[in-house]
Amino acid sequence: MHLEVVGADGDGRTIPSLEPDVAWISTSLDGRALATTLDGRAYVSGPVEGDADPAWRTMASGPDRRTLAGPLAFGTLSPDGTRAAFVAADYGGGGPFDIVILPVPPSTTHPLVTRVDLGAEGAPPSWLDGRIVVLARTSADTIGAFLIDPAAPGRVARIERASGDPPGPIAGLSIAADGRTVAVGSRDGRFVVDSAQPWVTDVAAGTTMATPAPVGLEPGPDGSRSFAWLALAPDGERIAIVRTDADGASVGVTIHDRADGWRQKRSIPLAPGADRAVVAWLP
Repeated sequence: MHLEVVGADGDGRTIPSLEPDVAWISTSLDGRALATTLDGRAYVSGPVEGDADPAWRTMASGPDRRTLAGPLAFGTLSPDGTRAAFVAADYGGGGPFDIVILPVPPSTTHPLVTRVDLGAEGAPPSWLDGRIVVLARTSADTIGAFLIDPAAPGRVARIERASGDPPGPIAGLSIAADGRTVAVGSRDGRFVVDSAQPWVTDVAAGTTMATPAPVGLEPGPDGSRSFAWLALAPDGERIAIVRTDADGASVGVTIHDRADGWRQKRSIPLAPGADRAVVAWLP
């Protein structure tokens, strides 16, 4: 894997990372990046800006990894960049997983671990006002969204929706760094954009809600509408979606703007031979 910064004009430049086996990338509002490797190590960069290459440092190891359900994965920076949330899971075992929150230097807050007695879905956590939203598998083997409050360890609440979710099983979500917008995608490639706070709040039966805005996802060259990941821009005005073909290989990134009714504005192809991509927005 290599890291590339793509500008508004579509031009890209490669930036160095400390490891070739980076599996996940996230960013914060101050422009720093967090890279998580396949074996669960994490590195945080200085601000990614201009033409200068950012400096990287290793994040503290946090809790004893032997006590966790698996290696750290999907490291996601909090919007202010002071903390990072990880999923620690044995994805082959199907047992409970951990949400691990670690301080990002120079922050010195204590690590927090919340055990989630559900099956891990293989999706990144999202931050919302200091809380975590994560996808997980229920005992009925359905996928749901769950809200975790690190200040109340052990409290895991399912996000129940009376309306507003896209049709079909949920397959991905992203919450904008400003905490105002959530985008939710289904397995069949349908997306909606909603207000984040109402979306995570239990909705009483009969409550009338605003209709979430649909996102126009055009079929790929092979007719596929499938995707791997999605990421809302910090202000919630744009979405980047990593598109995949019918075989599940990543083939490009599409950009959708609120100002254009969430229609597909442009497409960024991957380099020849590439079959996997992760995307995060810089401020």
